This record gives sequence, structure tokens and C-alpha cells, in this order.
Amino acid sequence: ATVTGGLAIRGAFTGALADQIRAADGRTDIYTMFNRAVDNMNTHEQRPEMRITTQKALILPPAVNNTASG
Repeated sequence: ATVTGGLAIRGAFTGALADQIRAADGRTDIYTMFNRAVDNMNTHEQRPEMRITTQKALILPPAVNNTASG
């Protein structure tokens, strides 16, 4: 998709951020995860921005596999 200032690849950032969330370790804050996702995107044509309005860090716990086994 063409956007103001360049080209945006649909889903590039969403997939990169999803990878970071899946790798949550209970120690890494969401801001760091966001920046890693931006750095890991396959394109440099777009640069998502994040604004922080709180002074506390949001840290996600590790993902838990909730699938029933037999």
C-alpha cells in the first residue's frame, strides 16, 4: 500500500510484534519489544512510532500453552 512518505507492507509490523509477544519472558518491557519488532521488520520503508504516556513499564509474562493434551 502506498502511504504518505512511502510504501507500507501490510502486516509487516503486526507479524514482527507478534513474534516479540510470543517470546515474552516476564522481564522485557513492551517498549523494548516494540523497538525489537521495528528492527526485525523485513522492510525499512516504514517506521512505526510508539508514544508512552505512563511512567510504569508494561512487562508481559511468558506465554502459556493452553492446549489440552488428551
